Amino acid sequence: LPENAKLRLQEPNGTNGWHVGSYPSITIEEPVIDEFSPEVTAYYRLWNETKGDSEETAEEVAFDGENNPAINEDGIYKLKLWTVDEAGNSSSDSSMVLKEIKVDITAPQRLNIVVGEESILAKESNSISYNLFYHKEIKVLMSADTDISGMKALTYQKVRSPQEYDEVKGTWIPYDLESGLTIAPNDRFVIYLKAEDMAGNTTIVNSDGVIVDNKPPTGENYSPEIIITPEAANKNGYHNKDVRVSLHATDPKYIGSTPDSKNGFYSGLARVSYRIISEDKVTKEEILTLEGSGAEIIKDEAGLIQSFKSSIVIDSKVNNSNKVVVEVTAVDKAGNVTVTRTPVGAIKIDTTAPKIDVSYNNNSADSGAFFKEDRVATITIT
Repeated sequence: LPENAKLRLQEPNGTNGWHVGSYPSITIEEPVIDEFSPEVTAYYRLWNETKGDSEETAEEVAFDGENNPAINEDGIYKLKLWTVDEAGNSSSDSSMVLKEIKVDITAPQRLNIVVGEESILAKESNSISYNLFYHKEIKVLMSADTDISGMKALTYQKVRSPQEYDEVKGTWIPYDLESGLTIAPNDRFVIYLKAEDMAGNTTIVNSDGVIVDNKPPTGENYSPEIIITPEAANKNGYHNKDVRVSLHATDPKYIGSTPDSKNGFYSGLARVSYRIISEDKVTKEEILTLEGSGAEIIKDEAGLIQSFKSSIVIDSKVNNSNKVVVEVTAVDKAGNVTVTRTPVGAIKIDTTAPKIDVSYNNNSADSGAFFKEDRVATITIT
């Protein structure tokens, strides 16, 4: 029987016997024969079992010294190599080569991080902004495609800011495919997701900044939500001119259900508006500009507004009443809303000067402007 050809194949450079990075090269070396032996031809079949191919469907190729087997896509291959001499004898079964070649040069694909039906992947991994807001508990689902060699691990890091992320030193937490990841309210985070396949390929993606916040904007004066402070009235509790009113809205910091002014999370103020109501009629309403209007704001490194201070003026001519009410509405970026009003009677405006009316019981003069009879004057002030 003829001697079989030899097969030279790169050693696998991935894990679990997989070739990664590039397609492996395969070289056939024909046997050396002496001048008295019949000519020998090497034959091979190469098929990709991942695609459902088999030995029966694979093409039989006669090796001509140059047409080595070539792999140009991922998969688990089988390569069969044998020789046949001019007399029609095939190499022995014991010398026949049947080689399994596992190839996966494609890193995990289609990684996704989802809340509800919305992907929260960052559009640019090096530019993260906190623009995803939720006002109740959310479930985060993560997935990846490793359909060639299979999934080895799907892990994640949940960090408060990109500065806390460390690919090497950070702790990668195994993701639970069955239960997902539940995030309670009052949290702020970025998720980094890593998928690793059985061949050793890895892919890492990250979410955009996410804020879960169910605490309405708060303050501490007329109500526990928003500070509304009018200018001081006179000793009788009245204003006789336009009244300036200070407004202060804050978005509280919480960790879970616990207030934490130092390390807590919040979504930031999105809108502050007010209405002036006099005699149960709205005389003015306006949405205040949070930035660039002279207001005093406090922002964090993510650009979220935690505190807003400004002032408005109540027109005394339009609101000449004992029943002036200022109503302030604050909305944060998670959609939490707080509405606060000053009590009726807290702001009283009176710009009408007193009117004095003098009347007499005797208007019949005896001579010009002189009266002989008693004359009583009645003075009425309104």
